[in-house]
Amino acid sequence: MRDCWMRRICGGRRDDIAITSPTVSSPEYRASQQRGAAQIAARSNWREGLRLAKNISVTWYRVQSLAEVILHAPDSEVDDLITTARHDAQSDKEPYKRVAVLAWVAEASGARGRPRAVEQIVDAVLASLPDLTPLKSRAYAPMQLLEVAAAAISPRDQQRLRDAVLASAGAMIASPYPGQRRCGLWFCNQMLHPTASLWMPAADTSLKAQVRAEAKRLAASLPRVINRP
Repeated sequence: MRDCWMRRICGGRRDDIAITSPTVSSPEYRASQQRGAAQIAARSNWREGLRLAKNISVTWYRVQSLAEVILHAPDSEVDDLITTARHDAQSDKEPYKRVAVLAWVAEASGARGRPRAVEQIVDAVLASLPDLTPLKSRAYAPMQLLEVAAAAISPRDQQRLRDAVLASAGAMIASPYPGQRRCGLWFCNQMLHPTASLWMPAADTSLKAQVRAEAKRLAASLPRVINRP
């Protein structure tokens, strides 16, 4: 649903920033079905879940399946599985997907009491952003991490991720192209959306005010950009 909405607002190809909706006959569709089977198996038999996950050919779904295995494996196996999932993520041919799929690994790492692994994933995502194109991918990757794994991420790293989203949104708003400007505003609005309470606790009114002020500042620049000769 969000994918289609972003395509209308931001323009461009859908798979610029999100995985393309698979058709029934596509490898992606088969891989999505395999992911479901691996995740279900992992909940009762982590070794079987791992076996099924390793047989998934599409990296995006394989790594998501490995994240589910991490949640249910014995503690002695967790660190190796986190390493495996992070390594597998790097095999995706699309730079955005290599970064964004780590959100599920971060979520599982936090659930298994591995805060250092979560910090390393946040660092890796932020370090990868300059290499991501277009700008909307650069904004959506840190937002994906916030949306999926907010509970596992420290307040300091949440702030770093929010700053990254708003920095890319600001760059889009400064673009001479209307589609880019609309996309930048979309990201600003997402930071103020009610679902953002997942990574901005209701009691933290000062943080919400800070994000709102920054989003409004970026939005206020839009008329000046439109009126440029």
